[in-house]
Amino acid sequence: MSIINFIDIETTGFGFKKLDRIVEFAILKYEPFKKEIIDQVVELINPEIVISNEVSKIHGIKNEHVKNKPIMEEKINLLIEMMSENNYVAGHNIDRFDIPFIFQEIIRTGKQIPRNFYIVDTFKLSKKLIPDLKSYSLDSLCDYFEIDKTKRIVHGALIDCELTKEVFNKLRDRFELIDHLIFVDENYIDNKKLNYNLQKKSLEKKSPQYLGLELEEEKIILNLLKQERAFLPWINYKNNEVIKYSVDINDKEYVPLITLTNRYKFISQEIFSYYLRSLGILDDKFFPTSLSLINNIIKYKIKTNGNREIIYLSFNDNYIKDIISKDKNILKDLKQKTINLINGI
Repeated sequence: MSIINFIDIETTGFGFKKLDRIVEFAILKYEPFKKEIIDQVVELINPEIVISNEVSKIHGIKNEHVKNKPIMEEKINLLIEMMSENNYVAGHNIDRFDIPFIFQEIIRTGKQIPRNFYIVDTFKLSKKLIPDLKSYSLDSLCDYFEIDKTKRIVHGALIDCELTKEVFNKLRDRFELIDHLIFVDENYIDNKKLNYNLQKKSLEKKSPQYLGLELEEEKIILNLLKQERAFLPWINYKNNEVIKYSVDINDKEYVPLITLTNRYKFISQEIFSYYLRSLGILDDKFFPTSLSLINNIIKYKIKTNGNREIIYLSFNDNYIKDIISKDKNILKDLKQKTINLINGI
């Protein structure tokens, strides 16, 4: 092996055949004989979907970290070049996770999946060559080989690449690895059973017909809404009366405003906020009304920022869904108002 490309990705979840996307990747170019890092690339990616709080706890990447970052289409060539013919691509559990995710992202961009390169999977290698371990996670292998992992506070693409490189070196010092490589050819790709429908869907119009938008107009509007400054995430907190309505509710039942607007598409946070105000959920200053707090329609958290106290709002997801489901014209009206707002009408 000459140059090895160590790769690691962080994602929005595990469903690479469905909606989940890559939010970060790192590539570490490594010369194994000299044991030198030649180059490294780390990229945060805007996945164009919401990163859940549960997933953020795993890798520490939040929606605000990626909202102004490039989308995958702008960076996909870095991953494709890494998998050029006869190249070596290494990682931990990449055969089952990273490689299929990357292939699926390539499909989404309409590009060709590379062939005829080699995969070095330290997870599979360790299972074959050290068969008596209880666990083959990256953490467990670092413990087994006495590799310092103190910098790995959360899963991060670059630190995982660096630790995988160390595990690879330990395996290479003890075993002959060349016979255990995975060759990527047509059969390998076919066996991954990738979802080729995603490419077609990405080219279809997403807006309802009544908005009368062309495909290019859709792209512009969706991009503007992605960049929309949060209308209601932070509100100056001045009214002490709301404290007495504090209730203990399961967080999973409540979602922030951006989750609601992302779900229904083509609706701005500003327009949706005015709609919530019209329902009496928010008052004229966009504070939660006493009634909405008593009825558990809104949950909030109070945080201190310097000398200010601020309130963070989340809305009862089932309650909002129930209201909107009762009248199909609600979404139609909100979407049309959003288009009018963007067009300055």
